[in-house]
Amino acid sequence: MSKTYRELTGKEKRQIKKLVVSKCANYDKEYGCLPLSGTPKSRKTFWGEEEQRSERAFRACTETSDTELATTSNCYMLGICYTNSALCRYFRESVLPEAPKLDAVFNHAPTVNCKLCGKPFLIDGKRVYCSKRCATEARRQQTAARVRKHREKQKQTTM
Repeated sequence: MSKTYRELTGKEKRQIKKLVVSKCANYDKEYGCLPLSGTPKSRKTFWGEEEQRSERAFRACTETSDTELATTSNCYMLGICYTNSALCRYFRESVLPEAPKLDAVFNHAPTVNCKLCGKPFLIDGKRVYCSKRCATEARRQQTAARVRKHREKQKQTTM
């Protein structure tokens, strides 16, 4: 079976950006991607050195780009366009499992929606519910429907 690669949709790109900005521990709104950044936030410096460094970075960014202010340490996860793109290891292992549909896009794993709550989950045998909680709730609803039907049948036969 050959894998088919495609371009990411706009919705998928927005989901990636949302995951990176909100859930990635390596991403900082001020510095961008910290492993790619040469200026870690927690590094102790002499008084004024950090301000000078950030001012130099700001000047370098404004000189290189006329229309858009871009940092030199942007997370490359924000710019991926295809399903066969290389993913950041931290993003792939820690952040991507938070979004099963997006995980399925990159891992080419089939997903199915939970019959009770509609949440997507990876196919695992004949399972139709995403969690034990959904399974017990569905079983409770099925039992209630079965008992209700039985009671109605009993009413009809006694009349």
